[in-house]
Amino acid sequence: MVIYISNLGKKVTVDSLELLFATHGNVSSTRLLYNMLHAEHNGHALVEMAHGHEAEHAIGQLNGSIIDGHIMAVTTMN
Repeated sequence: MVIYISNLGKKVTVDSLELLFATHGNVSSTRLLYNMLHAEHNGHALVEMAHGHEAEHAIGQLNGSIIDGHIMAVTTMN
């Protein structure tokens, strides 16, 4: 299941995001989304988790949580 994360701070890395989601299950991949005009991510990311029930648990636990001073929005990709 692919999870969409928004409102991430500029200091968030792929590694820190992967470690955060891995506490809730098996993470298959993690990607930060980048602005085409700048060399920095745009505050959005995709995390893919192997098992739907683990992804749903991660969404429930992490949506609205604070990372790097920003309140994350965590939802499924439709």
